[in-house]
Amino acid sequence: MILIHASREYGPGDIITFRDSGELVTHRIISETREGFWVQGDANNVKDGEPVREENIIGKVVWILPGLGTATAYVRSGKGILILAAAVLLASMLTGRGRRREERYGE
Repeated sequence: MILIHASREYGPGDIITFRDSGELVTHRIISETREGFWVQGDANNVKDGEPVREENIIGKVVWILPGLGTATAYVRSGKGILILAAAVLLASMLTGRGRRREERYGE
């Protein structure tokens, strides 16, 4: 998961998020030309096929939270929701919320 912020200036070394054919993409700027910014993903061997124009840039990455995106995606999955619901139910039972009324109030 990342946090991005719009900036007035972008340059080589900045990690930016931009729109590409309706999708959001996050890559590092490797150079700047009159046509725009050449970018490349950190896990890629070659730069992207076309430069990114400044009007397509959403913002610059200012904070990276490693692993949080993966955890969030897992919790949103069917299996993750089931596990989360089971954990809430188990915690409820262990804290006494699942006990009968008579046991809680000594009746």
